Amino acid sequence: MVYVFCVQTAQDHDTYDQLALDQWDFYVLPRSVLKDLGQKSLRLSTLKALASKGGGTEKGVLWADLRETVTSAAVGQDRD
Repeated sequence: MVYVFCVQTAQDHDTYDQLALDQWDFYVLPRSVLKDLGQKSLRLSTLKALASKGGGTEKGVLWADLRETVTSAAVGQDRD
């Protein structure tokens, strides 16, 4: 019902830590938004724009807010 895209934001190998949640940007989109695009791929700039229209921000969602954002995005979405 909802897609969560995760983007690692570390700029160099020395600071990269896959478990550091502050190094990740999370973008949440309802499946219907992606289905309406009719595309098989998605640029990050497009993802950011779509996420900001859907109640998120272009900077993404913080880990602490992810659960609430996913729950909100799922409202009204059809289940398989």
